[in-house]
Amino acid sequence: MDPHQRLFLTTVYEAIEDAGYGGKKIIGSRTGVYAGMSDIGDYSYIEMIAKSDPGQILQALSGNTKALLPGRVSYTFDLHGPSLLIDTACSSSLVALVTACKALKERECDMAIVGSVKIYLLPLKARQMIGIESSDGRTRTFDNESSGAGVGEGSIAVILKPFREALIDRDHIYAVIKGSALNQDGRSIGITAPNALAQADVIDRAWKDAQIEPKTINYIEVHGTGTKLGDPIEIDGLTRAFRKYTDMKGFCAIGAVKTNIGHSYDSSGLSSLIKVVFSLKNKIIAPNINFNIPNQKIDLINSPVYINDKLKKWEQIESARRCGVSSFGFSGTNSHVVLEETPVSENSSSLKNSKEIFTLSAMSQEAINDFLKRYIVFFEAEKEVNIHDFCYTVNTGRGHYDYRIAFLIESQNELATIISKLVGANPNNYHELTNINIYFGIHKELSGNKISKDNNTITYTQKQKLGETAETKLKEFLEGDRTNFNLLNDICELYIMGGDINWEDFYMGEKRNRIRLPIYPLKKERCWINIPQKRKISDGKVDGIIPTVNLNEKACDEMSDIGQTQSENIVLLGRDDGKYSETERKIARIWNEVLGVTNVNIYDDFFNLGGDSITGTKIANLVDLNINKNINVSIIMENPNINDLAQYLDRLLSQ
Repeated sequence: MDPHQRLFLTTVYEAIEDAGYGGKKIIGSRTGVYAGMSDIGDYSYIEMIAKSDPGQILQALSGNTKALLPGRVSYTFDLHGPSLLIDTACSSSLVALVTACKALKERECDMAIVGSVKIYLLPLKARQMIGIESSDGRTRTFDNESSGAGVGEGSIAVILKPFREALIDRDHIYAVIKGSALNQDGRSIGITAPNALAQADVIDRAWKDAQIEPKTINYIEVHGTGTKLGDPIEIDGLTRAFRKYTDMKGFCAIGAVKTNIGHSYDSSGLSSLIKVVFSLKNKIIAPNINFNIPNQKIDLINSPVYINDKLKKWEQIESARRCGVSSFGFSGTNSHVVLEETPVSENSSSLKNSKEIFTLSAMSQEAINDFLKRYIVFFEAEKEVNIHDFCYTVNTGRGHYDYRIAFLIESQNELATIISKLVGANPNNYHELTNINIYFGIHKELSGNKISKDNNTITYTQKQKLGETAETKLKEFLEGDRTNFNLLNDICELYIMGGDINWEDFYMGEKRNRIRLPIYPLKKERCWINIPQKRKISDGKVDGIIPTVNLNEKACDEMSDIGQTQSENIVLLGRDDGKYSETERKIARIWNEVLGVTNVNIYDDFFNLGGDSITGTKIANLVDLNINKNINVSIIMENPNINDLAQYLDRLLSQ
């Protein structure tokens, strides 16, 4: 699988949990997935597979097809909203966001996941440049010494939901998207050149969509590629947009995250969005760095904007804090989004029960410990957490897996103290570490009525019965005065034994907020393709772009000895005189390498030896390396034994 797809799926999973919709909460929902991705300036992973292990091409196609970037997310979580890949070059990810917003308004989906990923699979010096990169790798947006953009990477995902519904569901809201717009440059001075009039228009239409007064905009996160052509044009477009509404000068701060992290191309729009979301959350405006002397082609004195080059407090003036984000693609597609700070959330309702059930679940004991460590860091940073909202989010917004912990707590301090004692401890000794009941269990579900000697294994039927018993206990607790904590302890015990608890029912009738909490500690495993040891990476380049497996000269010489080290005892059969050509011996070594056979009859059919179209492709490529001529799998199909294939190759080499 292309690392882009793997990292994107990981990031989406984390975003879903961060929003409080982990576990089964989002499964089967009408959630849309909108991914912005382009192939600007990078070498594809499928090409690496083709060079290093061509026999895997057919298997690798689904994991390397761009359209499956969003499709894989929809498949994994069984999502039934639209699933779209959007490519407008540098503006791809923000265009995906605007598209998702419009889909939510039109009720094409109930919720939307928007994201993008941009990584470089090879060293930057080996990649193809596209002409806007700076000479020293630094982005100096609006500076007189600017020479282009530095290069950045990132994997980003955000969850969108209609504002009113998010309020009703008491979701954790980072910011509010007030309005957005898209347009195209049309015919300008060049197909990749920016157009100030089009930029002004898309900003103006986003303001109208947001139904806000433009002079209440306090900050704009610009596209800001740091090019001599693009920066002055962007300021011109901003000035034109503002001048339709006000003559005020220097009232709106501007900056570009590209000065901090570089230009992540198709992911850059969402990178800018993330920056302003956290600026709104923390009520600060980050500085535009790498800025010393303003670009002489920009008239800032008479402009409505000023370049914010220092960290400053974001003061609230006439209205809620508002800002804009611009993202312009060299495809000519422009986008602009207007955001506003989150309104003050309503506090949780007064709750009858003083004790709460805390659960923690993971797929291994190692993950349990990693999870506990994350909670310790969380409590060190967050001194005042509503414990009712905390437990509500944990129980309803996270998955429930084989390894389970459950216990009753009354306060944040109590929970933090208990967690600190559990880290690294033997689970069998949990009950000795505190003066409360700590429930710990491991269960592995089996289908049907299978029985295992492992006491931790339960059948599907047993799991159902545990869930039914828990439901009875839960109902009894809710219908009482909610002070029978023995029932809560019973529910904890049923939970760690493998019972499914309907946590939504547990909190029915109460107003609790989803809050931001630590997310599941995903296991880091290497999944890079294996480059065969026999294939050396030479000092040469393929197509003058990147250093990779060289299919000529040195590599061919190396591959001509394939099988010699591990296959000296290959036995060729089929001729009474026992004489075989050098070509036949080379093919036999390849047969051995791919099919694992040691006694090879030169008349044995390739397919009868276990071959198929995939291994046929691999054999064709290995033969190609040995003779330095193009051989495709159809040749193997037409000459399926060593005798026929050797005769074909001898004729080919004699031409």
